[in-house]
Amino acid sequence: MEITYLKSNQEFEDFKNNEEILVVDFYSTECPPCEKLAPIYEKAAKIFPNLKFLKILRQDFRSLAESLGVSGSPTVLFFKNGSLLEQRLAGEIQEAELVNILESISGEKALVVENDQKIREYDLCIIGNGPAGMTAAVYAARYKIDQLLVGDLPGGLMTSSHKICNFPSEIEISGMDLSQKMAEQVNALEVPQISGRVELITKENNSFILKLFGGEIIKTKTLLIATGTKHRHLNLPKEDSFVGRGLSYCATCDAMFYRNKTVAVIGGGDSANTASLYLGEVAEKVYQIYRGDSLRGETAWIDQIKANPKINVLYSTQVLELLGDDRLSGIKIDREFEGSNELLIDGIFVEIGSEPDLSLINQLSLDTDRGHYIITQEDQGTSCLGVFAAGDITTGSDSFRQIITACSEGAIAAQSIFKYLQVNKK
Repeated sequence: MEITYLKSNQEFEDFKNNEEILVVDFYSTECPPCEKLAPIYEKAAKIFPNLKFLKILRQDFRSLAESLGVSGSPTVLFFKNGSLLEQRLAGEIQEAELVNILESISGEKALVVENDQKIREYDLCIIGNGPAGMTAAVYAARYKIDQLLVGDLPGGLMTSSHKICNFPSEIEISGMDLSQKMAEQVNALEVPQISGRVELITKENNSFILKLFGGEIIKTKTLLIATGTKHRHLNLPKEDSFVGRGLSYCATCDAMFYRNKTVAVIGGGDSANTASLYLGEVAEKVYQIYRGDSLRGETAWIDQIKANPKINVLYSTQVLELLGDDRLSGIKIDREFEGSNELLIDGIFVEIGSEPDLSLINQLSLDTDRGHYIITQEDQGTSCLGVFAAGDITTGSDSFRQIITACSEGAIAAQSIFKYLQVNKK
């Protein structure tokens, strides 16, 4: 079934009252998780042809979003016979999560989409299309390596950066705009690409067999793991249920939900600092809560925070509990502030760093450090012959995880892979 883009509030009421099951995606512009969800949502519409799928641009329907308790992008709601169901998804939505709910509320199994099961063979498969993966793809293209780039969001976590001021050639640029510039260069070089995620990797003789979530099978002589990292969570009760209901991991995506409201940012590094500054332009008041006794990161950001009267930094403080019933209403902290250990806030933004996704690392049995980052050699090689790694997922660049160092590692990896393929020609 085709996806409908909402044109009016009356149209929404008509769909809600006339469709047995209505699936609604509230999305925003300049929203990386929304772009990541888009192909997943399109696929869901194909494998559940009896359900009605609707997309609503939140900026055009703010009142409708607020009436339905939507406070994050993307948010997917489910209606059955005109009633809003309890299930909802928000933030970094995975395909399996969406499919499981749709099967549950419809009583139907997802249709199997027929894929061409012919195994496609390459000399190099780059997994991850953040700055490391895209830079590697550019260099590999110029080395004329037969390659494939697999990823679900060009730019990765970089897209959620509100402002980048330390990338050469750019005085100031958003993470989304820098990601698009990199993607344009990859596209101009006609690098073969697949939008998706790798589900399974197995080694077969001197090659690697990859199975993607969409069913595609790839065979490659070499691998470059450039999957970056994922947001670290607070691991507190109710955290998952509050995502999209007052809790967010992306200030760039969701700041506008909190115009003239009170918010909290958790963390003390560059990502937290820039989130506080961006929210300081939108919200009425910003609490920045950090367990350390001084903020970390670039001095320029820290100086701006100290000069901003809207931002109040609570040092040596940790969040103990998330408060609220259907949505977040406040937080409990481990010390008293202004006579209470509870802060009443409208929203919380979690910016406490990131961590590697272990699924592919474990499948390949790669050597890692104590933080589970892939140990790399000078040529970006790993403990598995034929597997290279680059970017934030590695121990390289003295663990200085920046866009520029990810690009550097991607370039080094591409050159090393070129040399490896030359030596191992058959």
